[in-house]
Amino acid sequence: MSLAKSLTRALKTHHTIRFNAALPISIEVLEKVGHGRYRLKVGHKEMTTRSHKELGVAQRYWGNFSESKEGILTISHLRLKPRVLQSDEGLLEMESFDFLEMLLEAKEPSLVLKQWLLHELYLTQSKSLFHTLSSMLLALHEGIIHLPLMIQERPFLIQWKENKNLNDSLVDFYLAYENLGALRGTLNLMKHTLTLEALFERTATFLKHHTQALPFALSLSPNDTLTPLWEGTHALLDVKG
Repeated sequence: MSLAKSLTRALKTHHTIRFNAALPISIEVLEKVGHGRYRLKVGHKEMTTRSHKELGVAQRYWGNFSESKEGILTISHLRLKPRVLQSDEGLLEMESFDFLEMLLEAKEPSLVLKQWLLHELYLTQSKSLFHTLSSMLLALHEGIIHLPLMIQERPFLIQWKENKNLNDSLVDFYLAYENLGALRGTLNLMKHTLTLEALFERTATFLKHHTQALPFALSLSPNDTLTPLWEGTHALLDVKG
């Protein structure tokens, strides 16, 4: 199995993880209903719970979920999602991982993506999609492949940047899953090693038990300060009206 197919299989597997109280959860703040209490949307369910951290109404977070012996639901270790995942509007809708696998297998992913972006920019009549595509083109100009996707009705962000020198061929990357949180790492293609950091310790623990089949040596640790490789805010054109 090729490295690209192995990576795609791992991305697919982790993308399909459903709600699990042992993992970070994806939440949206609907309203504040009292001191430290909020009405939240968790998946398709709504609930009222307590947060030790002040939350922004209409913002999306990852967090740890727990229930006390008294039945009180608490969300802790809250981390704001990247700006591009604060709304589903503008995410590229994909039925499967085929597009991503095509890029991973391409000899020049940046060139393939650039040609696709220019073609889609020419065709689109959607302002939100135009903003997304032009932002992706800007990221590509900075050497970063930036893919804000909606795959099988679930948001997913993947970014990567290649750094080649005489001794190594490195790929720095960032992933944001709905119910795993954010991951960031470096893949050494020549040595087949992977250094990976997880935004949540729960995710790091989970992945240590579910990554034995990866075709490279893995170093995995938690890091609660992870940020995307690229989070630009400007598109090529400011479209109004």
